[in-house]
Amino acid sequence: MKIFKIVATVVLGIILVHLFFIGVFFAIVGFESREDAKYAKASGWNCSQEEFCGEYIALYKAKIQELRILCGIDCNVDIKQSNSDGNNILSVNLYNDEFTIVAYFANFGMYGDYSVDLYYYGINSADLDDYEKYRNLVDFINELTMYAAYDTKTEENCNHFAKLHYECIQQELKNNSYMYHFDHIVGDVGYSVGLKKDNYGYYYKMQKNSSVNILANSFSFKGILKPLS
Repeated sequence: MKIFKIVATVVLGIILVHLFFIGVFFAIVGFESREDAKYAKASGWNCSQEEFCGEYIALYKAKIQELRILCGIDCNVDIKQSNSDGNNILSVNLYNDEFTIVAYFANFGMYGDYSVDLYYYGINSADLDDYEKYRNLVDFINELTMYAAYDTKTEENCNHFAKLHYECIQQELKNNSYMYHFDHIVGDVGYSVGLKKDNYGYYYKMQKNSSVNILANSFSFKGILKPLS
């Protein structure tokens, strides 16, 4: 009988220890989840799916058209609206023989997701060295990002794409980035630039052909959307 009580006590102790650590684990997970949510909540995003489809998408399209004219960009434009698990998404692809721009806007309820990527291929590899040939394209994605995205750090620099590119040239870098936030909800937030990379052929003229082998300079921003009103 004593042995049974001893065994029962040991087993109960083990169970209580396990329950304690399980409680600690979920407390930590809950705390991290709340901490991760702070950045998304700070954006002030409070846009219903109906408002996103009815107002925001129209504003994003209009801004893209306005900037195309302002920056003198002549290209093909593919616009796609879709819905994934109740979340509305706008994808806009601009492209011609020299470049591709991929812009992405999505409403995930707690926050709005945003990214933009510019791949400049040029007519030949020498074009990649001449920033003036694609300055207008960099200006386009910078203006679009300042219009749509939250926390673009423009109080530090009015064009982080251009700054990172300049640093690449001066320091002879192939890659450069300014990533200033990460959490497990929105992921990375920030800018990145790559020079003469050969892994963006998939996006050339939006052919979606991974066998295309062509050099490109890349300019990217990943972040979240801000309220427009």
